[in-house]
Amino acid sequence: MEHQYIDIEAHIRVAQKQRSQVQAELLLAGWQKCARAVKNLAQRRLHAHIVASRSSAAAIY
Repeated sequence: MEHQYIDIEAHIRVAQKQRSQVQAELLLAGWQKCARAVKNLAQRRLHAHIVASRSSAAAIY
């Protein structure tokens, strides 16, 4: 009977480790997606700012 409990505890530890690894992978993927979105937003805003600046400069001259 004691042997069965040891096996069950070992399976639980393996399952917990696997769950932790999957959670870490999901968190990393979410963080990378968020970072990409912020980067793309900043690039679009910068591009819009540059275009607006050029338009203003062209209107002045």
